[in-house]
Amino acid sequence: MADNAYGRVGAAARLGMGGFAGALATFVMDAVTGVFYTAHIKERESAISSQSAGAAVATRMLTALGLEPDEEDAGKAASVLHWTIGIGAGMMAGALSGKHARGAIAASAISTAGMLCFDEFGLSAIGAMPPSSRYPWQTNFRSVVGHVAFGIVLTLAYSVAVRVVER
Repeated sequence: MADNAYGRVGAAARLGMGGFAGALATFVMDAVTGVFYTAHIKERESAISSQSAGAAVATRMLTALGLEPDEEDAGKAASVLHWTIGIGAGMMAGALSGKHARGAIAASAISTAGMLCFDEFGLSAIGAMPPSSRYPWQTNFRSVVGHVAFGIVLTLAYSVAVRVVER
């Protein structure tokens, strides 16, 4: 095997492996954040916003398309949006990884940091959610821990996928 193991993996393969790694990372992120989502925190968050971040963004998107979403529609669209962002971030990491093994770590870190920044600051900047400073510290902690878990799993899953393809 060459010193540069990633060198034989083409761009389309990197996108595919990134998407797979992003899906796995999203699944793990959901499991990790679920551990920290207590009934008490849910109640406190509901007092700040009646919708989850995903449902708020989905509602805005569906409304912009001229649709009139109800809560069920927003919830379904939020789930699709959540998974699309996770898989898309994995694909972005795959595209950014380049042809060097160390690129997977940097690309995963960039993708994950972008997701976290959008979650913590972008959602309020586009008017979808109140600023993260209005939420209890546990909400922001859960977000950071979840995104760190996403980044770790994304890096590991992508790196393993590349090594398997290279065999």
